[in-house]
Amino acid sequence: MSRGPTTPSASSWKRKALALSSGSGRFIQHNPQIADGVSGLGHAIQAGVWAAVVERVHHIVAQGEFVFTQGEGVLHGVPTVFYDLFRVENDKLAEHWDIVFAKPDSLPHSNGLF
Repeated sequence: MSRGPTTPSASSWKRKALALSSGSGRFIQHNPQIADGVSGLGHAIQAGVWAAVVERVHHIVAQGEFVFTQGEGVLHGVPTVFYDLFRVENDKLAEHWDIVFAKPDSLPHSNGLF
């Protein structure tokens, strides 16, 4: 398990995600705005549908074939929280789920988001 803040550039993250996925066969996507496959992810990024910039990764947790990340950044100019779950197969990204929401100004509890 690895934890801690990082500041990857958006273009760097996108290149790594596409590189890790390529050659792995089918990349199954559960985000309703992005089509399956590496080409679906690439098209969403190029078309601006998924213009997310992850500015800080708070947690990365890996167990077995799954990797979970918690991060924050900007999506279409709005401060945003990103929770992502990836399934890895043969050292390549094979499947992706996410929860994405606008970062609230305040919370009804003191637990924080991360």
